[in-house]
Amino acid sequence: PDTAVPDPVLTLAKAVVFIDRWSGAVGVGGTGGSGIAFKKDDKGLYRGPAFYDVAGGSLGAQIGVSHVRTLAFLMSEKALQTLSNSSFMWSGNLRAIAGDKSISKSSLNDTVDVILYQTASGLDVGATIAATKLSPDDKNNRIFYNNATITTTEIFGGKSPAPGAKDLTDELKKFGK
Repeated sequence: PDTAVPDPVLTLAKAVVFIDRWSGAVGVGGTGGSGIAFKKDDKGLYRGPAFYDVAGGSLGAQIGVSHVRTLAFLMSEKALQTLSNSSFMWSGNLRAIAGDKSISKSSLNDTVDVILYQTASGLDVGATIAATKLSPDDKNNRIFYNNATITTTEIFGGKSPAPGAKDLTDELKKFGK
């Protein structure tokens, strides 16, 4: 289909991040949500998952509410650093969302390193400057792994996928061949 991710993206991606977030704005905007990431090891096997929080704000001519689901493919070592540390992503954005259709034009930092696929719904228009923070969700990582001190470095450096994620990591591996 027209929305299929090209094979080279799946094959060359170093990590895959699924993000689900809500945004609302009247002049000043806010966004919040969650994400889950899987990182490939040197053998091409996916490790994880690691859970993340997404939070941010925007300023500009904007009004509305939207729900955005993002599939991000991290294509470089530089992009992988966003999974290890809490990091801000700055962007300029021109968007229009009506129902389940959307049009957007973004100038994101590090766009060469990240390939994004998004679906959006809601009623939202605007031209903004925004900052979004992606940070490890320590609480959910600790619950999932039953380990009070686990870090994303330990999650992605694991010798095998988490038992509860094996089916999903196997599916990711199939798509990335």
